[in-house]
Amino acid sequence: MKRIISLAATAVAAAGLVAIAAPANAANYDGSCGPGEFCVYADQNFNGHWADFSGDVYNYGDWNYWDAYVNLNDSVTAVKNRGTWYDVTSYQDANHSGGWLDTLSGDSRSNVGASYNDSFSSHKWW
Repeated sequence: MKRIISLAATAVAAAGLVAIAAPANAANYDGSCGPGEFCVYADQNFNGHWADFSGDVYNYGDWNYWDAYVNLNDSVTAVKNRGTWYDVTSYQDANHSGGWLDTLSGDSRSNVGASYNDSFSSHKWW
C-alpha cells in the first residue's frame, strides 16, 4: 500500500513540474520582455512600440502595444523569443493560420523581412 501511495505522489509531483515548464498564458503581458517571453516590435532593430507575451495569441487584433494605443495586428517588424525551451511560430492570419515564420528559443529577428513585415496576426509556442 505504501508503494502505491508513493507512486501516486511521484506522479502528481511530475505532473506539477510539467505544468510549470509550459508557457503561461498571454495575460503575462506586462511590459518587461523578460525571460520566457515572446516580444514583438513595431520597428526594426527592436525599436518603436513593443509588447511581450508568454503564451499563445490567437488574434493580434485583440491586443495593443504595451506603450501605446496602437493595435498589433499587421504591424510587427521585429521579434525576440526570450523563451528557454519553446520555439514560437508567427502567423500572417489570426487563429494560427496562413503564412508563417519560426523564431527559435533564444533567437531574435531585428527585421522579419519584406515577406513578413507588417503582416503577423497571431503566434503560437511549440
